[in-house]
This record gives sequence, C-alpha cells and structure tokens, in this order.
Amino acid sequence: VYNEEIAPEMIVVCIQNNNRNRDMLPAESQYAPDGASNEKFFLFLSNEVIPFINSSYRTTDFKILCGQSLSGFFTLYTFIKKPGLFDAYIPISPSFADCKNSFFEIANNSEMTEDMKKALVHVSFGGNDRESDIGLSASHLLDILISKGKDRDDHFKWKLEKYEKEGHVPKPAFYDGLKWIFENMEE
Repeated sequence: VYNEEIAPEMIVVCIQNNNRNRDMLPAESQYAPDGASNEKFFLFLSNEVIPFINSSYRTTDFKILCGQSLSGFFTLYTFIKKPGLFDAYIPISPSFADCKNSFFEIANNSEMTEDMKKALVHVSFGGNDRESDIGLSASHLLDILISKGKDRDDHFKWKLEKYEKEGHVPKPAFYDGLKWIFENMEE
C-alpha cells in the first residue's frame, strides 16, 4: 500500500531469473559449478531494464536496488563494483554463499568512489537467520568500506539492522529500508 509519508510514489520492478546462482554470483563456486557471470546481469539491468523503464514511464533519476538472500549479495556487490548504477541499496539477509573471502578481497581492493560516497545503504538480517554469519559478514564488509573514507570523512550513509526475532529475509526489512532511505535523502 502506497504511503506518501514513508516514500514518494515509485515504480517497483521485479525481475524473475531462471538461474539465480549464475546471475547473482561473480564467478564459479560451489553454488554455481558451471560458472557464473553477474556481469551479464549488470549489463541487462543497465542496458535494457533501466532504459526501458525510463522511456516507458514517468521517472526520476533516483533508483534503488533491493535484493534478498543471494540477490542481497548481488545488491552489495553492485554497490562495490558498479556504485553509480543505483543511488540506494537495500540488501536483505545477503547470502555470501561460498564467495565471502573473495568478496572481502574485492572490497579491500576497491576505492571509495564519488558514487559510493553519495549512496545510501540499508543492510538487514534476522537474528534467527539459518545462515548465522550473515550479520557478521555484512558488518565486516561495511567496516572494510567505511575504513576507506574514515580519515577523509567521505564515507557513505549506511545502516546495519538486525531483526532479533526474525529468520532469513526479515519481513519488515524492505519497508524499513525504504523508510530509512527517504528519511536520509534530505540530510
């Protein structure tokens, strides 16, 4: 239900894929033994989906990427690798699959870009999540990225929210993420 006190009117685009491991992960892994290439999914979003929406509907330039579980991983990965593609990110229970160490290496080797500094990032996870290290992994990733701008006071706006009594993909996370993003846009 649309509530203008929480967020402005918006278009929500949902994409169903037929091979989430291939589309969400950056490389071959235990979960994508035949290989993965989220680069193709980035290109699909940037070259097809976004231009189609912009040419077919009345839009603004502000875009939010939200994903849950493995697509939550893709959401965080997009923030690091293609930060200008979206303005805000809502990764919900980002499942790092077996890519956690390589993902942290990518974060460690990344630079704080102007697009990252402008971003709003609301990460959330459940306290009873079956993937018990999601919160720790997301927190560690944020620490890596924040440390890149710590001395220059040019880090991005972010929030890490834990829902104590929720499991994987907490129900209120999308709503709370949108609310937080629109509250923090004006600051």
